[in-house]
Amino acid sequence: MMNDEININNYDIAIFDFDGTISSLRYGWENVMKPVMLECIYGEPPYPNKLIQEIDEYIECSTGTQTIFQMQWLADKVKEYDKNENGKDAFEYKKIYNEKLLLLVNDRINKLATGISKKTDFLVYGIEKFLAHLFFNGMKLYVFSGTDTEDVINEAKILGVYEYFEDRIYGAEKNKINFSKKILIEDILNNLDIAKEKIIIFGDGPVEIKLANEYAIFNVGIASCENGTNEINRTKYKRLKKAGASFIIPNFEELI
Repeated sequence: MMNDEININNYDIAIFDFDGTISSLRYGWENVMKPVMLECIYGEPPYPNKLIQEIDEYIECSTGTQTIFQMQWLADKVKEYDKNENGKDAFEYKKIYNEKLLLLVNDRINKLATGISKKTDFLVYGIEKFLAHLFFNGMKLYVFSGTDTEDVINEAKILGVYEYFEDRIYGAEKNKINFSKKILIEDILNNLDIAKEKIIIFGDGPVEIKLANEYAIFNVGIASCENGTNEINRTKYKRLKKAGASFIIPNFEELI
């Protein structure tokens, strides 16, 4: 039975963030991004406490945004600190970061392929059952993500959830700077005959929550642990509450 406080039957369209909301294949991305930023900005350690704090705070507030915007911030910081004579543009930094992150992601994909891991190990608790419920009840499901579209599609297929979204997966474009999450919301509102009251947004980061509030769209913060359990992630909970989430749950089992 659906949770009385979120009657999902009131909505016609559901929009999901991908990483951390559906998939945990990229879990731990912060631990990849931080050392990349430190090295690119400052070179060798020891690193100034001020820089470490700046990076921690930026990663915290930018969770859910497109990688290219994070890498533009990095490029600006490289110039600001002026410690690296071989500064690069945001797209070059994105390439460096993605190559390191994909080492982690591909290792997990290989474990799935060889049977060491199972797909539920990399799906947020309850999400597959929830998506199936919405899909078979006629709701249109969308993904918007800061990850490149082709990577989201590939990972959705690997995890067995692609069929629920069909061609409605919107991520970043490899060689462009555009805010795909904002573009998708405006496209739905402007081109589909649907009221914003019929749309619900799910996400684990402040970016999509703030964006939903900007358009007065009901949103659900997912304070997921990304370790296959149904526990609540206290760090995400605080982040989502600060962003103004309409409702916060630890996983999707809460809604079925």
